[in-house]
Amino acid sequence: MVTVKGNGMVKGRFGVIMSYYRERYGLQQSALYEGVCSAASYFRVEMGERMVDFVIIEALLSRICKSSEQFEFMMKSEDYDLWTKRLEMQSAMMEQDFLKVDKEIKEYKKQMPLNSNLHRQFCLYCELKVAEWNRQPVDILCQIAWSALAITKNIGDKPHKRKNLYSNTEMDLLLTLIHYKYEKWGEYNNAKTCLIEMLEMIEMCPPQKAQISVEGKILMELAAVIEKHDDDIILYEYIDKAIDTSSKSDGIVRLAELHFMKARLLWRIQKGLGIKDGWLHLCEEECRMAYGIFLVMEREKEKEEVEKFCKEELNWHITMQIE
Repeated sequence: MVTVKGNGMVKGRFGVIMSYYRERYGLQQSALYEGVCSAASYFRVEMGERMVDFVIIEALLSRICKSSEQFEFMMKSEDYDLWTKRLEMQSAMMEQDFLKVDKEIKEYKKQMPLNSNLHRQFCLYCELKVAEWNRQPVDILCQIAWSALAITKNIGDKPHKRKNLYSNTEMDLLLTLIHYKYEKWGEYNNAKTCLIEMLEMIEMCPPQKAQISVEGKILMELAAVIEKHDDDIILYEYIDKAIDTSSKSDGIVRLAELHFMKARLLWRIQKGLGIKDGWLHLCEEECRMAYGIFLVMEREKEKEEVEKFCKEELNWHITMQIE
């Protein structure tokens, strides 16, 4: 973290921090403030002439992969209650308590400032998570995700552009659109390019816990996209990277999905080479790891998929091995 000498004003400290990281990573100002605040406002922030709402501080920091926790001392008193509610809603989503989230959205809307894009985006993001939990149709999920993303990203006809920066929320919304192949994100090259640039953005900055979690999601989605369209050697590289990243975060189910994906990849490779001995053993090991996690997490559908694959492709009953 940057150390700012002197006891200058709080708003000046934040400006110095943003200017430091922007220059360190070679970023354009427009990539930072687009959709978050105006160019004039951001310029005054960097110059230390203006203090902004904490929700803007959080969004700007998120676009350079930095947590806002270390900057909570900058929060204005009128922001505190709403920010506390925001944290409670995020905690409820982590705990899968979407009944509470649905209830809190209504209260949040009553308290949030009028005409606040970032607060509106947060509410839509929460509504998306509730809709996913309620298993709403894909078209509804995509409409919510697109509406939320369009608040801060003026993408228009271009689903992706180079030198773009994304907050954690924006990346999660993009992952939803890519996962469900919404409009242009259903095109392989668009999806792959967007996912790779999000990875490059995260890798450019020292990863923190939140970024490690979203990095795992990006790698998982990238592996799924490549599995259907690209070279198996490229896929192998991304799967191994995704497994390593997911093992450091809270994505235990995602880790199982990756192990199963790797098992299928190893099986395809060994069939192409016409050999079985060493490859078959590796494939079985990946299936065991995936199956064990699905068993513990009570993911019946995924568990049955592993059982079917082992029986039909490997001529092997994995249930007998686990028991």
